[in-house]
Amino acid sequence: MTTQSEAPAKKGGMVPLKEKISFGFAEFGSQFVWNTVGSYLLLFYTDVALIPAVVAGNILLVARVLDGIQDLAFGYIAERTKSRWGRFRPYVIFGAPVLSISLILAFWMPFGGSGTGVKVAWAGITYVLLCFVYTVANMSYGSLAGVMTTDSGERVTLNWIRSIGSMIAQNVMNVVTPLLLVFFAASEIAKDKGGDARSYLLTMVVFACIALPAFLVTGFNVRERITLTPEQQKVSFGATVKAVVSNGQLLVIFFMLLVNLIGLFGRLGVMYFYCIYILGNPVLMAPVMLAFSLGSTAGQVLLPPPSPSSWASGTCSWRPCS
Repeated sequence: MTTQSEAPAKKGGMVPLKEKISFGFAEFGSQFVWNTVGSYLLLFYTDVALIPAVVAGNILLVARVLDGIQDLAFGYIAERTKSRWGRFRPYVIFGAPVLSISLILAFWMPFGGSGTGVKVAWAGITYVLLCFVYTVANMSYGSLAGVMTTDSGERVTLNWIRSIGSMIAQNVMNVVTPLLLVFFAASEIAKDKGGDARSYLLTMVVFACIALPAFLVTGFNVRERITLTPEQQKVSFGATVKAVVSNGQLLVIFFMLLVNLIGLFGRLGVMYFYCIYILGNPVLMAPVMLAFSLGSTAGQVLLPPPSPSSWASGTCSWRPCS
């Protein structure tokens, strides 16, 4: 296997085509984890595991707050990791199998006949574990573009390819997921309700088997070429946190993304409920969500990424920048 030291940077910071294509695979796989969680986990808790809705919502809230804290800590650790694969690739490669297992555990309720307390404890533990492992694998993956090349145009292209991988996965999932949940259901009653314990478990096994190789394609085929300077390695965790919270422009972006994600995941989280209880057919989740994702995909494909030279001149490659 080629190690980090054996992969010299390409002239001009250009990333080979094989690496560019491979880079999009992990995003494709990650959507089979996180999009599934955002769209179906709450309904699994309330309608399959029979956890009260308020308690289920609090499980999701607490886990996400903890996830925000661990993001900062893990980012600091990953930046200073030293291995033959680089700083971030080891977490993508070795985190992917654990992520797939965590996805299955989160949608498996072995204590279905037990009291609410046991089920809540299992749901909380498995969801916190899933959030942590997702942070390890996906945050590391998201950091790869910054260490694969110094060329800003290449980084734009890599992130554009990543967004294409995301949109393709969402289009596939929006059609396949409700169909699988109904197909694997053990009874007609369960099919009308959008699935049961058996169908959720089998569907997550299928998705885990898709996500794992997708992450590994990226982890094994890309190369890290940028390393921290000795001065950067000496920056303390406290200084890192201070730099983040004191950066006004970064905080504006953070809160903009926060509002955007609240709207996005709020809609995803209730859509399956809407299709089952209002529209009366869980399979309608497929065309409803497909219509949304097809529009997003069209925008990603038809609008080319702006070039760095156009930023400097104040114009984008397809229209004037406002």
